Amino acid sequence: MPRFTEKVIDLLEDKCFNFERQTKGLDESLLQETREKEHQEIIDILNKAVSYVMLDVFLDKLELDNPDMLQLQYPGMVEVYNRIREESIDEQEFDDEMPRILKR
Repeated sequence: MPRFTEKVIDLLEDKCFNFERQTKGLDESLLQETREKEHQEIIDILNKAVSYVMLDVFLDKLELDNPDMLQLQYPGMVEVYNRIREESIDEQEFDDEMPRILKR
């Protein structure tokens, strides 16, 4: 990271967050600690939405119309697809598996 960028980042962190201990450059661990519960909820919602969209992209890249064809043509990829699907499930949605944010 260029020295100028490090200095700007250090200055911003010092003025905005007033960290007691600080290292040179971006202090990711200290910034992570400033997140609130709502921030994590938003990150989780976005992760679920990305995983849900990835399911379609995954099948599209393999040129498949539906997940049932995956077992027949690419049995080694079924576990990967299922893991992505597990990550995409929004537990707060009961009528279907589409994450809330994609319904708007």
